[in-house]
Amino acid sequence: MNRLMNSLPRLDMLRRLVLVFAWLVALCLSALPGGARAALTATVVAWGYNGDGEVNVPAGLTDVRAVVAAGTYSMALKRDGTVVAWGNNDEGQTEVPAGLRDVVAIAGGPLHALALKSDGTVVMWGWSNGGLTAVPPGLRDVVAIAAGNIHTVALKRDGTVVAWGWNDQGQTNVPPDLRDVVAVDAGGYHTVALKRDGTVVAWGANWYGQADTPAAARSG
Repeated sequence: MNRLMNSLPRLDMLRRLVLVFAWLVALCLSALPGGARAALTATVVAWGYNGDGEVNVPAGLTDVRAVVAAGTYSMALKRDGTVVAWGNNDEGQTEVPAGLRDVVAIAGGPLHALALKSDGTVVMWGWSNGGLTAVPPGLRDVVAIAAGNIHTVALKRDGTVVAWGWNDQGQTNVPPDLRDVVAVDAGGYHTVALKRDGTVVAWGANWYGQADTPAAARSG
């Protein structure tokens, strides 16, 4: 546990690098013909640091529609709505709940993982300290999810945002008047929301200005 907590800043940087590589791969795949693209995106290829087996893709893993690189473990969402996880399991983050089905999206921080089901509910597993994996009672109608290092964010169908977990940097303090949100994301210790009018709202840790939304992003 201490090893993971002490390495969170490094893991956050690694996750950002992996996301950049994933974006580049997706950009290349988008240029392929439909049939070739479908064939390629059904399987997973992983590379990089492998201290916890995070790039050891399970043999026979196919029909994948989405992947998540969560620091020291990895997850894949299959077309049949099931989830596969591998890599570091110190806090149970790769122990996908038995019987989990009908999943449409996945997300993960270094210590916890979550899945959005087709009915708009959220399922979580992994490190439970500080309420990290405690889904707010009655949470439903969720359309998107994101995970920071030790917090989680959900976008609801009505354009509102719910956040929970650790709040040591204010990362779960959703602005009370925030409405009309169409997308959310989470950095290590901060949260970002994109509104329907094209403006951006950010809150949480601001060590490097990550919550200082540029003026151009605050005006529609």
